[in-house]
Amino acid sequence: MFINTNSSFVYGNNNYLDKKSIYTSHPYTNWSLNPGFEYNNKREHTDEGFRKVLDYNSLKYQLNQFRDSKKIYCMGGSSTYCTELYSFEKTWPSKLQKELNINKYLIINAGVGGWSTLQSLIRFIGWATIIKPEIIIIYQSKNDLTPFYNGRSNQKNILPLLENITLQFSEAMIENKKNLPKKLLKNKRYKDFIKYLLYKKFRNELGLVYSSEKSVNEEGLKRYNDEFLNSTVLRYEIITKIANDFQGKVLYIPEIINQKSVYFQYMQNIHNKTKDLIKKYNNFYFFDIENTIPMNEKYFLDNKMHFSEEGSIIFSKVLINQINKLI
Repeated sequence: MFINTNSSFVYGNNNYLDKKSIYTSHPYTNWSLNPGFEYNNKREHTDEGFRKVLDYNSLKYQLNQFRDSKKIYCMGGSSTYCTELYSFEKTWPSKLQKELNINKYLIINAGVGGWSTLQSLIRFIGWATIIKPEIIIIYQSKNDLTPFYNGRSNQKNILPLLENITLQFSEAMIENKKNLPKKLLKNKRYKDFIKYLLYKKFRNELGLVYSSEKSVNEEGLKRYNDEFLNSTVLRYEIITKIANDFQGKVLYIPEIINQKSVYFQYMQNIHNKTKDLIKKYNNFYFFDIENTIPMNEKYFLDNKMHFSEEGSIIFSKVLINQINKLI
């Protein structure tokens, strides 16, 4: 996971300063996708910071070019972005697009690694009235729990927006500076400071937004109480209400995770409470796919929750059946 602290870019000619960073800073969500990120000399993200589904560099161009297509907005964290699948063409939103005629359906991958439902809600509020998706697929729950597991263990009572256990990513980098070469740390020039932040060896070792302390453990998850659970479900409800304003439908899919994971039972609690929304909203649909995709290394890269390319293919085919029922 690599973040760029100097990600200025020029939209007019796509003259991006950095093509190696997956993430960049963002004023509302702390981090987002770096539009200039490339893999094998090919752009992975759109100008607007969405992961590409087709080989178009602009989401707005697609919205204009395929204005008559029904929009399907895929919301989530790393399991929607499809972390570890370094080509967008291997992701399940891209596989879904290939199965569906773009002149009828336009898929939008709004997933960002590490994002919680709060960050996804912020993005959705900003883009909902522009995209007006007919279907919003929500495949996200685990990341609302991650800060409680990774956050500082000395914080017994967590503030509503997690202010006392998370860091700005720039601060997290400095807190983790002990992992960086001493030679680089001694150089005080700003240019070299940026260089060591970009030092290849440590791209995946620098902290994102959490403390570097080693004492964090499963006990931290107990801090995710009913108040936080209700906040998570409330965000799903807000998304459903917004979607209803333009006759959009929400397809909620409980995020798959290995049952041995420390997160499993907490995620089950989120999913069970979220399911009650079908009683309140006619445009909310709940579809559990847990038993449709075997939890093994063929379909999951880490045997936990991130799809392999084969897993993406199966997931997209399962989704097609549900989409056909909704439209």
